[in-house]
Amino acid sequence: MEDLWFKRKKYGWGWVPVTWQGWAFVSLYLVAVIWGGARLGQSPSIDGTASFIADIAVLTLTLVTICTLKGEHPRWQWGNDKKA
Repeated sequence: MEDLWFKRKKYGWGWVPVTWQGWAFVSLYLVAVIWGGARLGQSPSIDGTASFIADIAVLTLTLVTICTLKGEHPRWQWGNDKKA
């Protein structure tokens, strides 16, 4: 696995982007979330809120899927595995 976009976090569970592709994907995710929030501000109704929640769910599922496919296998970590 040489072409990893995401590495395991040093503390906790999850991923951190390590290549420009990873950073670009996370940036696109954030732009889409902010755009969805701005769109929600223009129509603050029940339908708009439900649409925003659905959009965020799809975006987050896509982010986690890409992280899983293009990153290391996540696991819970407490720093380095080296013993002092």
